[in-house]
Amino acid sequence: MELLNISPVPILPRTMWVAYRALQATPGLTRRELEDAVCPPTMREETPGKGAHTERAVDALVKFGLVDIDEGTEGDGRTLSAPGHASLQSFTRNLRDCVLGAAVTEEPMPQDLNRAVVWLLSQSPLDAYDRLRADKELGGFFVNDTRWNTFRYWATFLGLGREWPLEGGGLAVDPTPAVEDAIVNPKGSEVVTGTSIEARQLVRHVQAEIPAFVQVDTNQADSAPTSMAYAFRALQASGRLKFENRSDSRSLVRLPAGAGAADDALFTHVTIEVGNL
Repeated sequence: MELLNISPVPILPRTMWVAYRALQATPGLTRRELEDAVCPPTMREETPGKGAHTERAVDALVKFGLVDIDEGTEGDGRTLSAPGHASLQSFTRNLRDCVLGAAVTEEPMPQDLNRAVVWLLSQSPLDAYDRLRADKELGGFFVNDTRWNTFRYWATFLGLGREWPLEGGGLAVDPTPAVEDAIVNPKGSEVVTGTSIEARQLVRHVQAEIPAFVQVDTNQADSAPTSMAYAFRALQASGRLKFENRSDSRSLVRLPAGAGAADDALFTHVTIEVGNL
């Protein structure tokens, strides 16, 4: 499955969320009823692909197992339901796990989105990218504005990037929301909060929760990727993480220089301040 493919229209995560919320509000809708609730027939002629964006969003919800299908009925009469009472944060987390490979689903991880995310996470938070610059670095990957803009929607929705606020605009890497969520609401093993743990343990935990980080080449085994280091520094500045360097420890993690720091920093331990998360 490709998420950035624009034929006939791209799959957009915010449309998926709207469809999911509609199903939460009114469980037991058929697929057609859900599509009509999200994009009423009277509006369909004015939308891209005449409502195709809604159809693709529902396709993705079903394929990634984010909605349940009543198998007791057949054909167009089958009804859908949204399990639980997911908030936008938990929906985003579940979607991020599905598309980046942290969750086990029947639908293969979308390789186009994963490739673009790995590229983004390897960039400096001080750089903002437009389509032409990104396309040059990825060798013709972002062949048109629609494909690039679709990736921008996904990157910002998943908490991995942000729109550049200064003149010229563009997309910049900022995985702080995703990294914080990976610490607070892990898919796998939890990390100990309120007490000091090895900084290396935190890096490996985030890599396990957001597998795209594993593919980012840092050139040093115990060096956090620059974008992850940026997120750690942001969480440190807000009081959520507390780093320390113990002279009697051999377990060093390097946070490379970049946004928020002029020089490299070495840490051995970190405390997750649970009361501030």
